[in-house]
Amino acid sequence: MKAFYNQHGNVYAGFLQKHYPNLYLEGLWLNGGDWDAALLREKGVPLYPAYVLKHYPALFSAALRIFRSWANALIAAGLDVRDSPHDGRRGVLRALRDALEQHSENDLPEKLKLHAAYYFGSLRKAKAALKTDHRLLAGWSKAKIIAMIIQRHRLGKPLDYASVRRNNPRLVSAAEAYFGSWGNALHTAGVPEFVSSP
Repeated sequence: MKAFYNQHGNVYAGFLQKHYPNLYLEGLWLNGGDWDAALLREKGVPLYPAYVLKHYPALFSAALRIFRSWANALIAAGLDVRDSPHDGRRGVLRALRDALEQHSENDLPEKLKLHAAYYFGSLRKAKAALKTDHRLLAGWSKAKIIAMIIQRHRLGKPLDYASVRRNNPRLVSAAEAYFGSWGNALHTAGVPEFVSSP
């Protein structure tokens, strides 16, 4: 900080926040001050440990020294992401994709928005990642399952459990995973008259 002052003649918080936010944040943490997490969130910086450790190592070290863990530091900053129902970055994308099929962006669960910001920096960045994740795009979703059931129905293909399990076991497995049973998937697709077994 002394070298910075000698070079710039200014170490005021406002100046550092505006022109050198990384130094400002690290200075706060190193001096045991409050962490302005809002600044990181406004910048759209992911907050998961591997990212922060790579891009803000001094900040991460200070967090461990002051709060004993990164999770504790986030909690102190008002960002509790413990007990996530999602399995990492891809799990958040999968949950986001499924939620956006049913809700508008404004109606998304707050916990999902928080996890999107945690892994991607912001909900907007998570949505952008959703459009470029090829494995996720090629994977299953409720909308894809329903579309395949409706397509089979329109083509006159059998929709009873045994026939579909024999001809397209991946579709049945996906339907069971997303809807609880093949019958529930048929009902959601609007073809309940075909339900004859699980």
